Amino acid sequence: MSEREIEWSPEAKNSFESILEFYIERNGNKTYSKNLFKQIKQTVSLIQGHNHIGKATDEGETRVLFKRSFCSFL
Repeated sequence: MSEREIEWSPEAKNSFESILEFYIERNGNKTYSKNLFKQIKQTVSLIQGHNHIGKATDEGETRVLFKRSFCSFL
């Protein structure tokens, strides 16, 4: 099975960076943000290896994968 290329929109990249920065400022350290980044990276790897994982949407090839208390849009 070939790996799927994941494309992040500029808005998604900015939002993700803002979320990580928010937790750094709120918690006074990078621990939570590093863990969150690691979880997202693992989820992206899972998606790349399994092209049809997640719930299909009406947005072409966009799929949604719910993981814990946050939602990843693919």
